[in-house]
Amino acid sequence: MKIPFKYGATLAIIGIVIGLVSYLLGLHDDLDGFKTINTITQVVSFALLVTCMLLAMRATRAASADGSLSYGRAIGVGTLVATFSGLLSAPYMLLYGFVINPEFHELIYRQTTAEMTQEQVDAAGGMMRFFTGPIWTAGMAVVMSPLMGALISLILGLFVRRAPQAATAAAAPAA
Repeated sequence: MKIPFKYGATLAIIGIVIGLVSYLLGLHDDLDGFKTINTITQVVSFALLVTCMLLAMRATRAASADGSLSYGRAIGVGTLVATFSGLLSAPYMLLYGFVINPEFHELIYRQTTAEMTQEQVDAAGGMMRFFTGPIWTAGMAVVMSPLMGALISLILGLFVRRAPQAATAAAAPAA
């Protein structure tokens, strides 16, 4: 648990720093700047997630006595990294949405409804505001982080898993 927490916390802190730097640079002030930084942030966040999960899996493998990492353990480690990141990011998302930049979720709402007709916006009513608000965003971070972490770990685990070193050496034919 120590290794996944370390990398999950690192991921959350980096995400928070990226968000605050974007805010301080004024990229959360207008719709055009937000669209640009949102796309960049999504790509960078995914790359950071994969990197932190890989590093945690490799650290877990290196910490094992026989240098092994089962496929199931790799999936578990990756999922925990994402889970811890989501749990640590959610309070920040609430703080950011309610205190630091309350207008931020209005920007998300405007981006979401930009492609909709007025009839569609009217029909969606308050539900659209709720689904773009800070409570929903933080809640989705807690729920979706473990799910996305598990899905990504299913792939990464294939590349990081390793059988025990002693078993590999014993299975090799004698010359």
